[in-house]
Amino acid sequence: MAKPSFWNHVAELRHKILLVLAVWCALAGVVFFFREAVLEAYVAPLRTHLGAGQTLITTGLPEQFFVYLKLSLLLASFVVLPFILIQI
Repeated sequence: MAKPSFWNHVAELRHKILLVLAVWCALAGVVFFFREAVLEAYVAPLRTHLGAGQTLITTGLPEQFFVYLKLSLLLASFVVLPFILIQI
């Protein structure tokens, strides 16, 4: 029985890493498409503790975009975790 070479293992690892990254990016794109609904579900418990007339604000121009982006990447990470564990 021929022993697989080191480079065969590296090629397989590269394939699995690229597959996981592709799935993670695709899921992040799907979550980003539904970003407003995801953010509403995420901050709903916080809104119950806000006083009358209080709202959430952003203090910088790109901040709202980065909130959506970070939330999308984080949620995609949780959703893709079983796929990552299967690939290992």
